[in-house]
Amino acid sequence: MDHQSHPDNGYDINKAHDGNGNAEASGSIAPPTLEIHIRRALKGAQALQEELATLQKRNGALQRRLDVLEQDGQVDVQPRRGRGARPTVSGLQVQVQELKDQIKKLEKDKKKDKRKIEKLKLKEVKEDAVDLQEAAFEVGDTAYRMRKLLRRFHDLMLSPSLEEGEECPVCMESLVPTKCASLPCDHTFCADCIQQLSPGKDDLTCPQCRKVWPRDEPEAIQYTASQQWDALLDVAKDWACMDHRREDDTSEEEAEEEFIDDGIPDATSSEVSAPHDQDPLATSPEPEVEPKPQELDFEPGVRASPKRRRAVTLESSPEPDDAVAPEAIAAVPETQHNGTTLNDASTSNDAGASKQERPATPPNVATPLYAQSPNSEKRKRMEDLAARRSSKRSRY
Repeated sequence: MDHQSHPDNGYDINKAHDGNGNAEASGSIAPPTLEIHIRRALKGAQALQEELATLQKRNGALQRRLDVLEQDGQVDVQPRRGRGARPTVSGLQVQVQELKDQIKKLEKDKKKDKRKIEKLKLKEVKEDAVDLQEAAFEVGDTAYRMRKLLRRFHDLMLSPSLEEGEECPVCMESLVPTKCASLPCDHTFCADCIQQLSPGKDDLTCPQCRKVWPRDEPEAIQYTASQQWDALLDVAKDWACMDHRREDDTSEEEAEEEFIDDGIPDATSSEVSAPHDQDPLATSPEPEVEPKPQELDFEPGVRASPKRRRAVTLESSPEPDDAVAPEAIAAVPETQHNGTTLNDASTSNDAGASKQERPATPPNVATPLYAQSPNSEKRKRMEDLAARRSSKRSRY
């Protein structure tokens, strides 16, 4: 709308206000100011209309793009709840935390399994070493079983046991074998209480002494004190059934007693080997007079070597103090049971000694022993022996 005045109208308006002094001035200023405001208002409305049209276009474009994306399923403007809902950020964080916890648990289990494997390997290596050692020394089956019994005895002695009526210090329940365990500090608890000690940790603390031990250290208790003692008795019985060393030691001692270095038989063996065709009355021994102990020729504190009984000949053996004098023996009848005389035997011995030197050990000569001598000769020997001892006592 154009508000500019025509020349006729403007002339009329100016003419209409001639009577007022300010009317001409106010009529000339008012029309231009109002037109300016109106023009500005129209321009602002036009700009707003253009902006509104632009926003509508942009809104339409976004709406079309949103429809396309919804159809493709790439973006969900409003996440649907239910079975087909997509995971949210908080849900993913929870899952990540659960996976981390699971990884930590698996690492702990791996460490435990590794320690257990190392223990089993060490035990197996020790057993292999024992087997190889036994094979190297060619140990027999009996020795192997004895070693096995010794290991069994050792394990029983080291294994913990329950006393009669023993109770768990935590729950005060009676302890039962195979359902309780003992810590390395020798404190015993039931299996349930041990599982509840320090939950979620690799180590556990003893409720009594407050010492910290690995969780895999508790040892299960298999026996009571009486059962352990019965098992030890069974091992001892098995050992006694297999132990033959006492018999071997006895046989070895007997062999040592029968062994003689110089080859001279003992008096006992000579008596046993005597001919069976002799007269039992002539060869039956009479009760001998037990000789008194001789004086010791060695210094006190020095152990005397054991003496052996030997068959001594009259020609080659030295004459001891308590021995029978040769004159007394010469007075005895010199007839042996086989018919040979003592003089003939002594003559042959002297001839043999002149041809070759006499050895250090006297030869084994068949000489009648006291048990094989006649009764008259035995009495004569005993009388001479008593006379020599009485004379010896009188000298001292």
